[in-house]
Amino acid sequence: MIINKYLVVSMFLFAVSCKKETPKTITDNVKSDILRVPQKENTSSFDKINGFVKESFVISCGSGCAISYSPESIKQINNTIDVTFNVKMYEDEKITDTYDEAYIFSYNDLGKLDKIIKKGENEDFLGTIMPDAQRSFLDFGNNLTTNKGIIFSKGKKQNNSSDEKEYSICKLPFNFDDFYNICYDNSEKCSERYPSYTFPKNKDILANYSIDRSPTNFFLLPKLNNIQPIICAYTDSDIEGYELITAEKDKLISSLKIAKMDGESIQDFNITKEYLIILYKAKNADDPKKEIGRYKISDNGSIIKL
Repeated sequence: MIINKYLVVSMFLFAVSCKKETPKTITDNVKSDILRVPQKENTSSFDKINGFVKESFVISCGSGCAISYSPESIKQINNTIDVTFNVKMYEDEKITDTYDEAYIFSYNDLGKLDKIIKKGENEDFLGTIMPDAQRSFLDFGNNLTTNKGIIFSKGKKQNNSSDEKEYSICKLPFNFDDFYNICYDNSEKCSERYPSYTFPKNKDILANYSIDRSPTNFFLLPKLNNIQPIICAYTDSDIEGYELITAEKDKLISSLKIAKMDGESIQDFNITKEYLIILYKAKNADDPKKEIGRYKISDNGSIIKL
């Protein structure tokens, strides 16, 4: 596959060393190493700290190397939850180091995890670690809010009058070049400008609209009346693709493939505030893009070619 600037942002996150720094990602090749971490690390998984379930997790940092995170202190302060972990490093099943690390998990008023900051640092911690390590910390942060009935500062309800959840919505226009540049350079701004949901963790959102796809992640766009436009991203293979879907509750209406990167060409898109969908194509990242089609979402939700 031709390597170009349109590769998905997650593939560019920085790898870091194993020794007392941010751990590397878990891969299939090292899962056996993780399983060799003594099981006594998980014996207190169901204990509670200030009402929060004490949930430990382990991340691989290479062959024979693993790092376990066990929360020792959990405290909510307004829309943040401070967690101090007891961290143990393992080399070939033996503990080589142990120390404490503290993190601040920040949430919006709806209880959605916004960012994680390591105490003593300013940048978003998630932007410094590999995707699988990100998932471990994200899962932990998301599970914190399900383990205890938390009321966030502004007390916004999770359900609206239609009994539908209030989700994080991307702002329009959704321009692929802008999306890539922002999310590659600034993970905090990315989550604010282009919030996304992972699959299968959030598959219930798609199921609500009778969408049976299995994307890597997806983006919710502003509604058109009762029509919900959704961008599904498929980024876990050599051929990356994006699909625009329109749906109502319990009803999928229309779909359109809007982007594809297969190593031979690049197709991407721009969706304007008026829901004009413009598709572009180029041979590679250095080749000028050419417009290849225009579409629009009709009043009934159908995606029609102009």
